[in-house]
Amino acid sequence: MTSFRNLFECDLRSLALFRLALGLAFLIDLLSRARDLRAHYTYFGVIPEPTGVESVFLKSLYLVVGSVYFQGSVFLVAGLFAVAVAVGYKTKFSTLICWFLLLWIQSRNNLVFQGGDKLLLLMFFWGYFLPLGARYSVDAIGDNHSTDNGHGSIHTYFSMGTVAILLQVACLYFFSALLKNTPEWMPDGTALHYALHLGSFARPVGEWVLHFPSLLQWLTYYVWILEFIGPFLLFSPWFFLSLRLSLWVQFVALHVGIVLCMNVGLFPLFNTVSLLLFIPSWFWDRLIPLFQSQEKIALTIFYDEDCGFCRKMCLFLKTFLILPSASIHPAQPRPEVFEVMERENSWVVYDSNGLAYTQWEGVLLLFRCSPIFWPIAHVLGLSLFHPIGTWIYQMIANNRGTLSRLTHFVHSNHADDQGELRRSPSVEVLVGVLALYMIFINLTTVPNLPLAISDPVPFIQRSLGLNQIWDMFAPSPREWDGWYVVSGQVIDGTAVNVSNGELKTPNLEDSSLQEYPYSSYRWRKYLQNIVATKFQGDRKHYGAYLCRLWNESHQPLQHLLHLEIDFIKEDTPPPNSNQRPKQEIMKLWRQGCLKNSV
Repeated sequence: MTSFRNLFECDLRSLALFRLALGLAFLIDLLSRARDLRAHYTYFGVIPEPTGVESVFLKSLYLVVGSVYFQGSVFLVAGLFAVAVAVGYKTKFSTLICWFLLLWIQSRNNLVFQGGDKLLLLMFFWGYFLPLGARYSVDAIGDNHSTDNGHGSIHTYFSMGTVAILLQVACLYFFSALLKNTPEWMPDGTALHYALHLGSFARPVGEWVLHFPSLLQWLTYYVWILEFIGPFLLFSPWFFLSLRLSLWVQFVALHVGIVLCMNVGLFPLFNTVSLLLFIPSWFWDRLIPLFQSQEKIALTIFYDEDCGFCRKMCLFLKTFLILPSASIHPAQPRPEVFEVMERENSWVVYDSNGLAYTQWEGVLLLFRCSPIFWPIAHVLGLSLFHPIGTWIYQMIANNRGTLSRLTHFVHSNHADDQGELRRSPSVEVLVGVLALYMIFINLTTVPNLPLAISDPVPFIQRSLGLNQIWDMFAPSPREWDGWYVVSGQVIDGTAVNVSNGELKTPNLEDSSLQEYPYSSYRWRKYLQNIVATKFQGDRKHYGAYLCRLWNESHQPLQHLLHLEIDFIKEDTPPPNSNQRPKQEIMKLWRQGCLKNSV
């Protein structure tokens, strides 16, 4: 039987992969948001400008905070820290800043918010309490006493942080299943039928699967059972390894299937990133030796003992090219090597045959031996790149003194001889309490459970970003879809189609308007949210934004006088039904535009 510790420990190499993927996922998230930076995060767009502020200073401050330049700067800084997390530089601090900036960005516009965004935020929150930089990181290569990148023989790590983050991922799936409590999931099995009939979500593969209703029914059962039972089996003390590997593959396959069939934004990516935490040591212990050929094991790198930067660069290449068996030594104690280093003004890299490589050729040798980056060696080895690479190497070699001073702040953050990083007892207690609180938050989202959170606790959970509800396609997928039609009239009396810029009144019966012209999945989320009654107060902000956007790009006589926002709602017919979908025209909003001109 597997012990509790082994059930909730993480491999440090899995944490390193998780850290890299987490940083890259945040970068991708920022790039996807930046497409609509002005529309979604500034006062020009759908974010209402604060009113009732009399102070000139506060007015100026609000205008700065709501400007495209300020928001762009926030995105840029967040991107830099996302890169820092990915490479493991000042990992703990960078993780904290990423969490804070992501919380800031998400709070700017909650109408484009989806469950995947919450998961990404929570991964940064819990990741702060983990040694994400203990392996394959910039932090781990600055140790002044070891040439092995701080890698000990023990790679597993256990703390309340690992317990909390693994339980967080498990809660996502389990409570998502609990919230899917309608007959469409069980026992009817029609949920995926309705989900794939949402034209704004379905991809061609998903539309093709609709031709197999029996398959869809069984897939619906499979998804619900996997989400409901899978989280428990991930922590089964019996048959632990086989169950965890099997379920890991099934959960990843689930998200691959979602991506193939539906456009749900970055949610599958963030889920897959979180699942990397569950990769066991068994996987790495068997994978890494497959790449440890004699050629790679026998690599020896010699550097200038008086150059701190040179040693750090050797460790950097060894770490990020994944060459754990390469040995690194100062050249001075070896006269024959030191002579080559002095003559070539270069490091010296020996291969398994004892042949020496210097300057750019040494770099190419390491890339050729890398289990991941070896294809790049074929590109860098082309005659076109050889003079460029040689010039870059010589420039670095001639300025290594300056570079040593610039990189002296790179420090170590690796594990001690027992393979465990030091943990503060008080922090362990705090994380344990937060983990229990996280579970309680999820319990409060389950219908019919007499649980609630009273003030001021909700403020605390919102401030930390711990509030969560995993209700995507829950309690069941929508049984209707629809599209927007925005019509208007300009000053010279011409009727216009604001949706596509045509100078004519749109025909609400025109089937071509069903092409779901959402420029991004976040626009889709926003526009489908404001259809709901609880968000009807936000329709005026969307209308005002459309007025500003149109008038900004048109001559004064073609400025909008007013516009009308309609939503054509179409019901999804039940399975095996030949009835024609019913449509309803919803008059959402009428907006006067002249006061919103820019």
